[in-house]
Amino acid sequence: MKIYNNNETVLEAARNRMSFLFDNFEEINVSVSSGKDSTVLYHLALSEAIKRNRKIKYILKSKIYYRIYFKKNYEI
Repeated sequence: MKIYNNNETVLEAARNRMSFLFDNFEEINVSVSSGKDSTVLYHLALSEAIKRNRKIKYILKSKIYYRIYFKKNYEI
């Protein structure tokens, strides 16, 4: 897979990478923080899943989640 290609837009490159993931992995998990970048990632994954009639797992990560997780597992 090419890392950089001048002949495609950023959106085309992102869609191609998402297509690659769906081609090579049975289960797709998307962990997002509800920020702008995460929302775009989720939308790209969901669009590809709908196109292929597949499902994705959506995990919402928040600051509260991280505080609880790290406090529980790492005794912060």
